[in-house]
Amino acid sequence: MCLHQQANRQKEVERRRRENINVGIDELALLLPDTNSSGKEGKSVILKRAATHMGELTRTVNHLRAEQAQSDQARMDFQVRPTLSMSICSCADAQSQLDNLQNELNEERSRSMRFERSWQQAEDRAAASQFELARANAELDKLRQG
Repeated sequence: MCLHQQANRQKEVERRRRENINVGIDELALLLPDTNSSGKEGKSVILKRAATHMGELTRTVNHLRAEQAQSDQARMDFQVRPTLSMSICSCADAQSQLDNLQNELNEERSRSMRFERSWQQAEDRAAASQFELARANAELDKLRQG
């Protein structure tokens, strides 16, 4: 194989790698809230915004998990020991309050799960991008050696 063909092959591998990276960044930009409508946002800005957004999602998920734990504890406390309001209220009122609390808990649990799924999807996409980048680098190294 002549040097010219090898150089062309390396250029093609590098072009595909850049194209894959650009596609990944474009996909990331579409997933971010408040995307610049002009579409001329730089790659570094998109990556920084993605990191910021992922940090916000992480904080939100952690906050929701903490709230969920508090709600679970409050529910346990409510079920384990009767409160003064429960002793004053009729049985129907207490059941209604319990039902409302259970509904709120289920809504919070659903919301938490949606955020967790969103976070997992973002992690999966990031891992896929890393894998593709590693594969392209390995292919480039192989071409350089061969």
